[in-house]
Amino acid sequence: MSNCVQFEFTGLDVSDSSHLQMCVQVYDWNRVGDDKLMGQVHITIEDMNRDDEYHWYPLQPCEGMDDPEGEVRLSSRFYPTFPEPKAKAKSAAAVSLFGEPVSTGADAGSAEIQQLVRARDEDAARITTLQKKLDSVQESQEVMKAQMTTMISMMSKMSSSD
Repeated sequence: MSNCVQFEFTGLDVSDSSHLQMCVQVYDWNRVGDDKLMGQVHITIEDMNRDDEYHWYPLQPCEGMDDPEGEVRLSSRFYPTFPEPKAKAKSAAAVSLFGEPVSTGADAGSAEIQQLVRARDEDAARITTLQKKLDSVQESQEVMKAQMTTMISMMSKMSSSD
């Protein structure tokens, strides 16, 4: 039996993937009544990229449940993609640290002030980028959780129909 379900998650910060993991929850599908949560497995990125083979993972308890019995057989692969770098926008006018325009003509102020202005603008851009990444990761985590729940439900239904 080979059921392949493929998911794509976008917006994950993969610059340091050592902390990323996927949580797979296994449910016993019931035709009548609620599905029963049997347990879960946490798979790290390193485990996903071991090889392309199937591996058995023992179920771990979810919050508020006794020790589960059973295993789940999974094969997974993590393929990070990186966005193309965007061209850096150039500001029309240099602004000092206090919001005042800096002269850019022959009588321009000190080079140190202009360097500080550039550094401030770059830091502000980095902060904005990091905030967007954080927002995106938080949104992706919610989407991933919903997609994994759907995937496990589909897998349970396919298994019970065999």
